[in-house]
Amino acid sequence: MGPLASLPVFFPLETRKILLAGGTEAAAWKAELLAATGAEVHVYAEGLNPVMANLIKTGGVNGRFVHHARPWSSDSFAGAALAIADAASDGEARAFYCAAKAAGVPVNVIDNPPFCEFQFGSIVNRSPVVI
Repeated sequence: MGPLASLPVFFPLETRKILLAGGTEAAAWKAELLAATGAEVHVYAEGLNPVMANLIKTGGVNGRFVHHARPWSSDSFAGAALAIADAASDGEARAFYCAAKAAGVPVNVIDNPPFCEFQFGSIVNRSPVVI
């Protein structure tokens, strides 16, 4: 076997708390994906994009959403299995990344690889087959 840049793994998230910072459309896509696993997605955002607002209102496919109408803080990471953020700047990304690392929570800042400990793979969903 040749070297792998990363290890593709599947992480069960049913009933687990996920911290998601941001009320943007990009954050909504991640929220919908996470909710499909049965995770409890805690969305920290003062304002919500209409896509995110609708997702929280309808509940998604299989998960639960908890909207915190405030920015995330260091105590937001307590009990989280994963932390994901849509950061508006590298400074915000760095702060979120450092807080997640300090809390021992795997972190991904959307579309900002230097601040990601894990990546989301491409998904082809032809349920029951998922590639």
